[in-house]
Amino acid sequence: MNLRTMFKRHQLGCKRFGKEWLRRWDALGKLLQKPSRVEFYDEFGDAGWHEMLYGIEPAWEALCIAIEEVQRYQNRVRVVLLDGTVVKEWGSS
Repeated sequence: MNLRTMFKRHQLGCKRFGKEWLRRWDALGKLLQKPSRVEFYDEFGDAGWHEMLYGIEPAWEALCIAIEEVQRYQNRVRVVLLDGTVVKEWGSS
């Protein structure tokens, strides 16, 4: 798949294909390679965020794990980079 096709599918907030879109696409690619972890929110016992037992994964892989977890159990789940940045969070707040 070429970059113009990817632009049509994922515009990343840009109105047209060009330098800004390429910069954002590159930044997204770098983000998805960063080490991260999947966390879940325990609303019953010890309320708060807890790391899942998957360990440290690239962010793209952690996102796949989190999506499966949300679809299967409808839990509050999030993907967090090791510096604490939340990449994506699912579930009610």
